[in-house]
Amino acid sequence: MNQKVYRRYSMNSILIASTAVLMDGRLLMIKEQKNEAGPTWNFPSGHVEPGEDIISAARRETKEETGLDIKIAESAGIFQFTSRTGHPILLFQFLAEFAGGSIKLENGMTEYKWMTAQEILSMDDNGLREPGVIKQIARSILKQSYIPLSFFHTIS
Repeated sequence: MNQKVYRRYSMNSILIASTAVLMDGRLLMIKEQKNEAGPTWNFPSGHVEPGEDIISAARRETKEETGLDIKIAESAGIFQFTSRTGHPILLFQFLAEFAGGSIKLENGMTEYKWMTAQEILSMDDNGLREPGVIKQIARSILKQSYIPLSFFHTIS
């Protein structure tokens, strides 16, 4: 492996935990006003805090942004990309089941919708935070192409 490439992604990438919350065959999408790309739809997601494991970060971010409790079931993929705003991102996408609570959107989130994966694929790219990533996640969910949680290990 090229050490220069390894260092660039290991030291400068923003580590993101994201969750597709599933209820009655629909996925939760939230409209964010707080991001640099303008008002766009996204899955609940955010930065992993220092010392936090990736699965705990996904639960925390979902709770903070939506008020919902979730049960993480599997991963819908790991995505390495450069954001629309030029930041290198390493995103861990999880699929979770709704486990309770009622939606209380965090400040900066203005709307929410429960959508099918097919509806997400039909959305205009300009309305999505990272259209290529979000649509690939929707395709993975349609195919039920998942990574088991046993793939993830936290070493203390």
